[in-house]
Amino acid sequence: HLAGKEVVSAEEMAGKITAAAEARHDPSFVIVARTDALASSGLAEALRRLRLYAAAGADVLFADGPTTVSDLAAIPPALPLPAMVNMVEGGRTPALSVAELAGLGYRLVIFPNSLVRLYARQGAALLERLRANGTTEGSRGEMLSFDELNELLGTADVLASGRRYAKERDPA
Repeated sequence: HLAGKEVVSAEEMAGKITAAAEARHDPSFVIVARTDALASSGLAEALRRLRLYAAAGADVLFADGPTTVSDLAAIPPALPLPAMVNMVEGGRTPALSVAELAGLGYRLVIFPNSLVRLYARQGAALLERLRANGTTEGSRGEMLSFDELNELLGTADVLASGRRYAKERDPA
C-alpha cells in the first residue's frame, strides 16, 4: 500500500522460505509467504513468485496490494495453497467484506492496522482532554474499569505465578 517498493529476487525469497521451513520444529507453525511484486512487476509475476514460495515450503500465500477487484478475484484460484489478503482502510486494495473475500477464495483476511489507528485517534483525544482539563474524568466512561482491565490481562494469574515461583526459589 506504499509506493516505490522494491523486492528481492524470487529465488532469494524462496531460499529464505526454505530456510524457515527447514528450521520449523512445530508443525503448527505457519509460514506466510508475501510478495510485493504485484505493484512493481504485475499480477503474473506475483503469482509466479507465490507458486515458487509454495514449492519452497510456505503454508499461506499473500500478494500484497491488489488494486482492482479483478486482481483480487484472480489470485486465490491461481495458487496451490490458501491465499491471504489484508484490508487497509484507505489503502490501494478495494475494501471488501470478509464474506466477499471468502467468496473470492481467500482463506485468511487480516486488518493489520485498524486497531492501532482507532487507538491512536482515541489516545489523541484523551490526551487533548487531559491537556485542556488536567484530568481524565471526562473520558472514564470510555475506558475499561481498573478491575475490567486486570481481568482482561489476567493480572491475578500473573501475580499468582510470581508468588509461586518466588516461593520455589526461597529456601526459607
